[in-house]
Amino acid sequence: MLSQASSLRRASRPANQGHFASGTRRPLLAHIAKSFGQLDDPAIRRVIWFGVGMAAVVFVLTWLGLSYLLDGQVSTGYAWLDGPANWLIQVLGAAAVLIMVWLFYPGLVAAFAGIFLESVADAVERRHYAALPPARDPSILEGVAIGLRFAVTTIALNLLALPFYLALPALNLVLYLVLNGWLLGRNFYEIVALRRLPPEQAASVRRMERWRLLNAGVVIALAMAVPVLNLLAPILATILMVHVFHGLKSVQMLRERSDKTLVFPNKIG
Repeated sequence: MLSQASSLRRASRPANQGHFASGTRRPLLAHIAKSFGQLDDPAIRRVIWFGVGMAAVVFVLTWLGLSYLLDGQVSTGYAWLDGPANWLIQVLGAAAVLIMVWLFYPGLVAAFAGIFLESVADAVERRHYAALPPARDPSILEGVAIGLRFAVTTIALNLLALPFYLALPALNLVLYLVLNGWLLGRNFYEIVALRRLPPEQAASVRRMERWRLLNAGVVIALAMAVPVLNLLAPILATILMVHVFHGLKSVQMLRERSDKTLVFPNKIG
C-alpha cells in the first residue's frame, strides 16, 4: 500500500504524459461542451428517457412526501384569525417544501444513478477513449450501495447546514455549492473510477485530485439546481466525470507507468 501511494504521488508530478497528455490541459469548459455534445449519441438517448423519468418521479415523490408531512391546520382560538393564520402557514409550508426538495434532490437522484449510468459511461469511453480495454462491470447492488450511502450523507449534511443556509443569505448559495459540489464530485467520481481502479487506488487518486473533483462537483451541483436541466443532470454529470477522470494527471501517469491489465483490469479482485 505504501509503494502504491508513493507511485501515485510520483504520478501526480509533471512528466512526459504521452498520448493522453492533452486531456490534462483541457479546461473544464471543454469537458462540459463534450458532455452536451454527446447527448445525441443513440446509446445516451436511450438512457435519457429513463433518467429524466426517474428524476421527475423522485422530484414529485419528494414534493408530495414533504407536503404531506408539513400539511396541517391550526386553531388560534379566534375564528376571524384562523383563515389568515392557516393561509400564512400554507405559504410558509410551500416555501419550506421547495427548500427541502432543493436540498434533498441531488442526494435522492444520485442514490439511483448507479443503476443506469454504467451504460452512459460505456458510451462515452467508446467514443472518446476507444483504445482502453473494457471496464469492469459493477453489480447493481454495488451501485445502489454507493448511491444510498451518498444519499444519506447528502441529506444529513444538508440538514445540518440548513441553519447556515437560512442565517447567511449572502453566502448560502456559495455554501450550498461547495458542500454539494464536494459530495456530488465524490459520488460521481466513485461511479466512474471504480469501473477502472481498485477501491484503494481510486481513493488515493481522489485524495490527490480533490480540488479538480470539487470543481467538477460544483458544476454538477449547479446543474442540479437549475429547473429542467436538473432532470438531465445525472446523465450530464456522468459524461462529465468520465472526461474529468481520464483527464486527471495521476490517472494518466498510472496508465503509462503500469501494465494496463493491472491498473485497468476487466475484473478487479
